[in-house]
Amino acid sequence: MVAAMASAGLPLDACRNQQELTAAISRLWSGETVAVMALSDQNDLKATLNHRELLADLPLIVVLPATDRETVRLGYQLRPRFINFQGNNFAEVTSVLEKLLTRFANDLPRAF
Repeated sequence: MVAAMASAGLPLDACRNQQELTAAISRLWSGETVAVMALSDQNDLKATLNHRELLADLPLIVVLPATDRETVRLGYQLRPRFINFQGNNFAEVTSVLEKLLTRFANDLPRAF
């Protein structure tokens, strides 16, 4: 798993495992933080589901390891704002992240 916590005006905080993710959420979370998570496999996805309560109020962009029905079903349990898949173009992820951070920087109401 690779995760990045992004907040408007702050440096990106990268996480390489579940422990770093938990610490980053506790340290950085504000109403202006977005998490981008690239999950390496279904085991990684299942481990992340154990933290879904911590992620519940956090705008989340998830990059799933596969497009099969079970992986997508598990991915939606994280309640992400956007889902992409490994091997896809990351331009859409970048665009969604930029829009969310711009919304926060301009103090616009959330539309999600």
